[in-house]
Amino acid sequence: MLSHLLRSHIEADAAEKGERLLTVIRFSQTRNKLMWSVFAASLLLAFIVVLSSVVIASRHVSASYSIFAGIGLAILIVAVGEHFRTDLPFLNRLTPNIWVSVTKLRVRIKSDFLRPHALTAYAFVVVPAVLSALLLATRSVGWAKPGSTNYTAFADLLKQLTAFAGILLAAQIALFNFMFGQLVGKYSSAIAVAVSKHRVVRVLRGYLTVLLVALFFFYIFGFPDALPRVAFPLTLSLATTLILMIWVSNTGIRIDQAILYAGHHNGALIARFIKPPILKRSKFWNALSAVGLDWRNPERMVVTLPPQEASSAAMTLASGLFNAAHKSIQENQHETFWAALVALAFTTEAYVKRRRDYLGSGDQFLSYLNDQLAALAKAAAKAPNEYMVMNVVTTIGTIGALALEVGRGPDIPDKPKPEYPESHPSFVHWQALLGSAQELLRIGGDHGVVPLWEGGVSGDSEFS
Repeated sequence: MLSHLLRSHIEADAAEKGERLLTVIRFSQTRNKLMWSVFAASLLLAFIVVLSSVVIASRHVSASYSIFAGIGLAILIVAVGEHFRTDLPFLNRLTPNIWVSVTKLRVRIKSDFLRPHALTAYAFVVVPAVLSALLLATRSVGWAKPGSTNYTAFADLLKQLTAFAGILLAAQIALFNFMFGQLVGKYSSAIAVAVSKHRVVRVLRGYLTVLLVALFFFYIFGFPDALPRVAFPLTLSLATTLILMIWVSNTGIRIDQAILYAGHHNGALIARFIKPPILKRSKFWNALSAVGLDWRNPERMVVTLPPQEASSAAMTLASGLFNAAHKSIQENQHETFWAALVALAFTTEAYVKRRRDYLGSGDQFLSYLNDQLAALAKAAAKAPNEYMVMNVVTTIGTIGALALEVGRGPDIPDKPKPEYPESHPSFVHWQALLGSAQELLRIGGDHGVVPLWEGGVSGDSEFS
């Protein structure tokens, strides 16, 4: 009987020890990967140096000394790599930084579901286009006019490339507008606009537009005589564009990932709306101010007044996420509902991170969140999926904790701030909302009980 009572404590203690052991194992694995990465990088770099020296010596018969110089440099590179590879204190100091960097990279990749598509577009669309433009600018010595021999020999292929680019552009506009408008747009038009402005969409659309205009111009008025040399790179880039269009369309139907991307996109926009307050003027800005050239945002110069435009912009961005959450409740789509709440937390975190540098605990955006979350909890309580109410309660707690950071003021080195404020005027509002949501979670939303935020009282509630 005693062992049965102590079992939970024994298991908790074993889990805590296991977690510490797992951290040690992960640290050792990361250090070993770093060690062998240094070894492989030093060998690869040494091989490249030796190969380069051999190529240089083959072109200059009397310069055989370059081989010996390359071998010596390769030995030095391997020796330096072995020194750092066997330096355990150095690896122990570097491993946590690598760990943090990899974690941040994974978070950034997960926050942008079209990032691999964008990197592929840069590598196989933008780079060939830039190289083709440079080749045309440097290798062209004349202009092939319509009717000339060079123009006639290349006119058919030029016409086919122009038609192919036009078909791809029309298909891309139709496909992306349908996908973003019908699939993502039914949850929120703001989210659809955010995804449609993704850099991979803009790169593909802009490239096809510029290429179509350029090819049509060349077909009517002639082209540089080096254009046939870049026909293969242009054809390759158009084929890559077609593959990317299919890839983006297949990935774009993941509504939950699109909503998460909208949350991170909103955070980036808010970071541009709210700039840190100006606490000290440098001599440079004092000189510009003396002649009337200090045109920075006046709101940054008044730390006691929070930026007004930022709160209105944040409410507009958050409204799209609330629309997606309510639409998910109607369609009983838990994955998109949870994605909307996580995106809302990302948006709020980005807002609070900049807003807390200004004084003033009252905030229009946070009051808007309080009201909207109350309505969202009511709607989630009536959903068939009971986990939706639990998700709303978790989100209220997360955003409520972030709201307590507002009004702390800028960081001053001589006056360190406590980790958490001793009191906050908004605490009672978020505590009441959290208690009401928990009460609604306990009693359910379909039993005729009036929620606490509408004046209802429960005898078992601590707020009664």
